[in-house]
Amino acid sequence: MRFLLHGATNWNSTNFGDFLYAYEIYRYLKQNSDNQVGFYQPSDYFVKYLNSNGVKTDYVSFKNADYLIYIPGGYFGEGHNARFRDTLIQYIRFMPFGLKAVIGKKKLVAIGVGAGPIDRWFMKWAVKSICKNSIAVTTRDKESQEALKSIGVDNVPEYSDMMLAYDLKNVSENTEQINSVIKYADGYKILMVHYNHSKEALEKFAVAVNDFVEEHKEYKVVVTADSILPYEDEYFQKFKDLCKCEVFHFIYDNPFEMLRLIDLSDVILTCKLHVGVVGGMFNKSVICVAEHPEKTQRFYDLINNPQNCVSLYETTEEHIKILLNDLHNKSICIPNDETEKAKMHWSVIDRMIEEKYEE
Repeated sequence: MRFLLHGATNWNSTNFGDFLYAYEIYRYLKQNSDNQVGFYQPSDYFVKYLNSNGVKTDYVSFKNADYLIYIPGGYFGEGHNARFRDTLIQYIRFMPFGLKAVIGKKKLVAIGVGAGPIDRWFMKWAVKSICKNSIAVTTRDKESQEALKSIGVDNVPEYSDMMLAYDLKNVSENTEQINSVIKYADGYKILMVHYNHSKEALEKFAVAVNDFVEEHKEYKVVVTADSILPYEDEYFQKFKDLCKCEVFHFIYDNPFEMLRLIDLSDVILTCKLHVGVVGGMFNKSVICVAEHPEKTQRFYDLINNPQNCVSLYETTEEHIKILLNDLHNKSICIPNDETEKAKMHWSVIDRMIEEKYEE
């Protein structure tokens, strides 16, 4: 069988969470050596690391693919206070894949997608058309399920975040940079700080972390991103200038190395979703000051830890410090029922492979 996958894997993407989504589904499909699995307009980064473990991605064209698959991600929604321009970019990046499938009457599947808010008419039309013409759609939270229902897409199951179904510790990697982190920490606890591309998060985190470490001298600070940023050094220097305390700069590239860093860390302060999700899976203390609060808060509600997530735009440096003080010794435990529910996404793929869906 020939599968063509699409998600936040194009447009020069280097994102950690989106890579893990792609990698695990790709690897699952490649368990059968007869399957050919390719990606729609993949970035060089994705090609590099998908091919890094001895299995090469296949060339599968839109025309000859047996199945077209949206892998997990928040494609069926608009961002926080999205401008018209932002929504248009979202539409251009993600909707043509599904709409071309509808027009061409191709077998289309959307696995573990995030949906909503869906406000503009052209996004509503596109998402509804894609979902109505898919042989299967599953969502990652109840809010996504309700968002689809609100535009006329009914009977879509909610199977939790598919990331929870992955065995990620077994693909983590030790590297020279990881060894440098271990040497730097020298037996101290590690506070991992992840502001990524958000200048507002950088500034608020720097002040809060400086005050927290002054009071909790058992911690060493490691700053990292979860995508490759052209202004990485500039942002890190700004963080150092504001924070004052000693900081290790972890340069993100290898996603498997990033898994190991999360596993080494004791506390994770992040502004994004999936660094926190993986941290929770590894039973770390996680404080998420979310730059996309609409989609991110859903996850912490799902795992019964709503107090671990606040909106970046509605909090202060002082409140972040309070959260660090209150939560740094409280690890997250993902409920077993959410992990088991996340595994249901695999059953959809299994049925698709077995061709048991009615055509």
